[in-house]
Amino acid sequence: MSEDIRTRVEGLKKRANLQASAHAMLRDHYARWNGFLTYAALIPTAALLLFPLTTDDFVTSALRMTPNAFKITNAGIALAAFVAVLIQMVWRPDSQAKAHRRAVEHYTSAKFEARRLLESDPVPTDGAQRLEDKYLDIQGLPAIPDDRFLRLKQRHLQKIELSKKLDVNPWLKLPGWFRDKP
Repeated sequence: MSEDIRTRVEGLKKRANLQASAHAMLRDHYARWNGFLTYAALIPTAALLLFPLTTDDFVTSALRMTPNAFKITNAGIALAAFVAVLIQMVWRPDSQAKAHRRAVEHYTSAKFEARRLLESDPVPTDGAQRLEDKYLDIQGLPAIPDDRFLRLKQRHLQKIELSKKLDVNPWLKLPGWFRDKP
């Protein structure tokens, strides 16, 4: 009976680790998009504030544009900034990043609780049940989309294997998709 409980807790720990890792990747994905959309709205908007200060002579001589072409360019920049804000308001990547951050905290907490329980011998039945209840209490947490789950699981498993190799050889060259991130 005790080995059955230990196996159940080990399985929960492994699944919680996968869930935390997958939600962390989604959190980072949405946070990057939010940053990109924020800058895509702010930078053109700031540039548009400078444009009323330009004269037709400056536009013609320095920018080598006709005044009408300059106005059309202004309109295009304003439209691009507006579209970035609109996408941000409808898609709400900041809210999605925050929701996935809560999921990371939830599953990380479950993983650490499982690790703590596995240090006991035998694993307490009531502790295993509390952990299972905690793991399954996902009310208000975002789901991982089915079409992204396998890719996220693959990245998680690659991360684990790469971590094991780094333990043996800390000078190992990282693959490109791990290398450029702190």
